[in-house]
Amino acid sequence: MATSKVADATWRYGLKPRVQQKRPMVVRKALACTMLAMTLALTGCAVTGAEPMGLCPEGSSSSPAGSAPDIRIVAERQADMQFFVSNQSFDDATVELAVSIDGTELVSGLFDVKDQHNWCKFSAKVSPGQHVVTVVSDTGAELRERFMLPEAGRRYAVIHYWYGAEKDHPFFDWQFLSNKPAFG
Repeated sequence: MATSKVADATWRYGLKPRVQQKRPMVVRKALACTMLAMTLALTGCAVTGAEPMGLCPEGSSSSPAGSAPDIRIVAERQADMQFFVSNQSFDDATVELAVSIDGTELVSGLFDVKDQHNWCKFSAKVSPGQHVVTVVSDTGAELRERFMLPEAGRRYAVIHYWYGAEKDHPFFDWQFLSNKPAFG
């Protein structure tokens, strides 16, 4: 009777055969989340702000003539709203974007696509109530969206610029969130 080398080694050296045990689903999900977080951290997926080394345009506030400056760029701790802006288009590696709320321009400058895993974070003081955000690009894309800022609690907005083979024109997508985005 022939025995396998593994069975022979197991018997000869007193080793117990290794039994593959399934991990519970919760453990597998936790491991998967940990591995994803490590991968993103090690590959440079990060939020960049207006401050570090000029990687993002500087936020500034320019209000239309005669209007009160109740909407403006502020330090993060003073902000009612944070918004994250990203160029997601390899076809437009650098695009000029301008973001304004109720006619007050908060951001204007060049945004590089890099590896698509970078967002420029801007913090703004915005009064509670109904507002309109307008985003325009030098390629002709335009977005106008209404949003309601509540009396209490910070809100977050994510703005992505897109252009590529799947669409024949550049466009924006917009998300208005009550929780900070996972990458933020």
